[in-house]
Amino acid sequence: MPAKIFGERWEIIKSLSEGGQGFIYLVKNLLDKDDNIYVLKRLKRADRKDRFEREIEAIKNTDSPYITKILDASTTEDKDFYFVMPYIETTLNDILTQLKADFLRCLKILKKICLGVESAHKNKPQIIHRDLKPLNILIDEKDDPLVIDFGICHLDKPERFTMSQEQVGSRFYIAPECENGRSEEIGPHTDIYSLGKVLYAMISGGKIFSRERQNEDEFNLEKKLDNKRTKFITEIINNCVQKDINKRYINVGNLIASVDEKIGLIEDGFYPLNYGNEFCRFCGKGKLENFGQLRGSILQRGSSQRDILPYRMIIWGCPECGIAYIFKDDIYGPKKDLIP
Repeated sequence: MPAKIFGERWEIIKSLSEGGQGFIYLVKNLLDKDDNIYVLKRLKRADRKDRFEREIEAIKNTDSPYITKILDASTTEDKDFYFVMPYIETTLNDILTQLKADFLRCLKILKKICLGVESAHKNKPQIIHRDLKPLNILIDEKDDPLVIDFGICHLDKPERFTMSQEQVGSRFYIAPECENGRSEEIGPHTDIYSLGKVLYAMISGGKIFSRERQNEDEFNLEKKLDNKRTKFITEIINNCVQKDINKRYINVGNLIASVDEKIGLIEDGFYPLNYGNEFCRFCGKGKLENFGQLRGSILQRGSSQRDILPYRMIIWGCPECGIAYIFKDDIYGPKKDLIP
């Protein structure tokens, strides 16, 4: 039975869970005048001491509002090994059903998660989480996430603590290079793979798949969701969830840029270019109509005019939103519809 009080200040309120590496308790600070609640993680197995210390080092070395903080820690040999973190009751996993098909909300949460992960990747030494999943991401009432559980993280240092043949991470979320403990292949791309899976879990309302099956009929979001903007989401997922690391985003910064781009397009009312040239690129609903070839003349330098007809510019209009497009006939639209 563990001590009721750790470090002469952290009093156990109740046990929360027990994992392979440690015990998790809900505690209060006896030195606090308020009633704040915290989480204390206590080492369970002595042979995991190095890994436990690595988790503490990883968290302490990151500086991001989206990664949990270490409030107190003890790694003294003759005492309990533990560390204390802020307490947030809800995990991302708890709200997956609420997030289903809420593209903007999911993308904005993902961006914050990515900012936290990017901070870890930029750390010296570099920190690769390797176990990103909804259960390892806390979420508060403002949709601000906190990445937790760096117990199997990879530090880019000469010494490595994970056994070379030990698989790490949760099987539905881990990158292929994490299988069989292939630590020499670990890098930022490893977390990028898992971030794509996390996005899929949010958009799908909690569904997940093994390996790279996101485009199969059973898991294809574009076929499962009745939303023409789903293409924006699958583009991100497909640039993360790839077996070949060279087909993933180069770094988390590129992923964040892509997420920002999609947020902007959705907020501005745009639809993806995935319904063929016959559909409106703005509203995605109306079927474009050919209004014929643009006629007239254009002004050139020196106020001279030049006939525009030889450029063969075609006007297309959307009956749904009223927007008009001008395209060259050799790029867009059948030539048979041209007005001579």
